[in-house]
Amino acid sequence: MRDRQLIKGLTSAVLVLVLTALIIVGALLYALRAQRQLGAEQPAPSASTPREGASASFNPPPVVAAALRNATVHWTATSYSSQVGARDPFNGKLVASDDWAQTDANGAVVQFHAIYTDLNGAFVQEVLQDTAQTTRVFSPAYTAVFPTPSPIGTNLCQRGPGGLNAAKSSGLLPPFSEPAALSQQGFRFTQASAPSILPAPAAPSGVLPTHVYPSMATAQRYERDIPLAAGQKETQIVEIQADTRVVLTAATVADAAGGVLSQTRQAYGAVQLFVPGTVPPSAFALSPTGAEICHA
Repeated sequence: MRDRQLIKGLTSAVLVLVLTALIIVGALLYALRAQRQLGAEQPAPSASTPREGASASFNPPPVVAAALRNATVHWTATSYSSQVGARDPFNGKLVASDDWAQTDANGAVVQFHAIYTDLNGAFVQEVLQDTAQTTRVFSPAYTAVFPTPSPIGTNLCQRGPGGLNAAKSSGLLPPFSEPAALSQQGFRFTQASAPSILPAPAAPSGVLPTHVYPSMATAQRYERDIPLAAGQKETQIVEIQADTRVVLTAATVADAAGGVLSQTRQAYGAVQLFVPGTVPPSAFALSPTGAEICHA
């Protein structure tokens, strides 16, 4: 009898342990699935930084590449994206950004901070990254996109492991290119243009940049057409200043009848370089608005 009771007790204990393990595993799988789904559904910033794998390839001249190593880089930009069916509430609207990047000895970006605003200066998004973690903060306009909290943060403040990829992060920097490099990619010179001059980034109080790539009055415009499926065509535009700084990239996809299907445009303002460690900590910290949304 005692043996039977002992066996029965052990069996019950084992069942409890198994059920507990299944519950824990199930919860972990649910959290991981939710995290993957959130990442897949998360819209890119309207004022997104240059994306890896862009159609045009930009490689700065050696002298510029050397200047961008072991440097704190500060610049301004504007971006416009209009795509059918996009969930981003700022789809089809011009957005401005103030951007900071810290590079290492190889020119890879190891810290990145960008604040995106609308043309009235109202907060849109914020991105803060290092090599270990990413924090992305959204304005209340994104509440409908992220209606509920997730395993990796609140609906408007999302943070977690997975930061900058040193092998690819240099693509976040403002682009530079020799005209000859564009010609080798099939771009053709079309005209000298007068690009829009963006406001220069504000230098931190009491700190002077070691070098500035300013905005110039004229730029050289290059274009190329890429045939797509079903008679569609993508027209790409790149504008370069005499100092090789790219001040505009744009792409328009049209259908066979010439109707516009999507448009993207990224313009870059002046670029400032600082000695690492000389800029205030706020350059790579959440803004007061971002901190408030994240309760940081």
